[in-house]
Amino acid sequence: MGDNSVSAPPPGALGKLAAMFDGMSKDAQNIVLVTNSISITPGQVTHAVDLQAQFGKIKGKYLDAIGNLVNDFSDFGNQLRLIEKSYTDTENNNTDDASRLQALVSKLGSRNAGVDTVMPQSTGFDANSATTTTSGNNNNNNNNNNNGTNSSSKG
Repeated sequence: MGDNSVSAPPPGALGKLAAMFDGMSKDAQNIVLVTNSISITPGQVTHAVDLQAQFGKIKGKYLDAIGNLVNDFSDFGNQLRLIEKSYTDTENNNTDDASRLQALVSKLGSRNAGVDTVMPQSTGFDANSATTTTSGNNNNNNNNNNNGTNSSSKG
């Protein structure tokens, strides 16, 4: 089974990808300009008149299709920039929130002993005794329901 986790793109990656789509949009726009400049002047040759008529029929469809690509590439690049901005704003907001919360907890801890320890940090897992050792509060309750007994261990 494959890993379905999603990770954040490296900083600036979405902006670079957006710039690539901008470039493709400009390239497609150039194709439109070149195609618009093409004309067929058949003169008196019957096959050339037919070619002019066929080109006239497909030129509009071709220009519409390429024009749609111009817009789609441009829209895609713009959306990537919005996603990148949203991601950056969210990261900045999370950092700001964490800083504000840390300041509040620190202030509380300076006036009330132990309040600044919100959750003890895990220092390891002992597979033999199935207890987790922690720093801070060393009382760990381990419920072992084998044979219907409960045991408590101190770490």
